Amino acid sequence: MKVMTIVGTRPEVIKLCRVIKELDKYTTHVL
Repeated sequence: MKVMTIVGTRPEVIKLCRVIKELDKYTTHVL
């Protein structure tokens, strides 16, 4: 599975940090 995450501002990246780490474990993830 491939997942792409599009974020705009720094607070969004900070909020998604945990989610991004989990996605990296199980999928091909592009930030």
